[in-house]
Amino acid sequence: MLQLNALKFRSCEGYYSKSAQACTWPCSITQMDSSDQLEQVYEAIVHWADVVLISTPIRWGAASSLYFKMVERMNCIQNQVTIRNRVLMKNKTAAFIITGGQDNVQAVAGQMLGFFAEIGCTFPQFPYIAHSRGWSAEDMERNVAYVKQSDDLHDAARALVTRALDTARFLITHSEEEAIVGHHEPLVRAGRKASMPVRGMEKGEHADVFIEGEPLMQIRTKQELSEG
Repeated sequence: MLQLNALKFRSCEGYYSKSAQACTWPCSITQMDSSDQLEQVYEAIVHWADVVLISTPIRWGAASSLYFKMVERMNCIQNQVTIRNRVLMKNKTAAFIITGGQDNVQAVAGQMLGFFAEIGCTFPQFPYIAHSRGWSAEDMERNVAYVKQSDDLHDAARALVTRALDTARFLITHSEEEAIVGHHEPLVRAGRKASMPVRGMEKGEHADVFIEGEPLMQIRTKQELSEG
């Protein structure tokens, strides 16, 4: 279990907004700053886990600021799909636990589902559980006690994990079967830069230019193409 509050890591510094090639994997900050501890999150989620269970409280109708600080840095995972056509996360299942003393559970879950779907995760049926007493319940000490003592909530959490594990087992088994019988085909990810046809840059041309025509074509440096 990783607790974001116990990790010291820098906020995203927007390298992708400056240049698509500046947003690297691992994250540019991870490569530059040896003291940045988000590498533990990358190692766990990208390289190790089959099931990722994310928990957050609700803060002003949204997930916690620590959650957003993490996913903004994790955008480097999604950008590898966008600019390199490299899918780093395959056959992984994500599920969510949301708690808070206010409403907006579904809005928080919607953002989380959207982000983790975009980086390649799949979800079990009913992919999150949540607990909220609404805006009028300001006695938070009772709220915490209720969560700790509720057998129903504990059973719901165990059931969520079981559904997530079952989904992950199916994905892994099905993927292996596809590879064995030779039916595995790459996903077509419409709308990505990296899904467009690409050719090397000729003399007098500029890189990262999109040529209108049939089909839409992107120009890259020949060195970059060889590295990719």
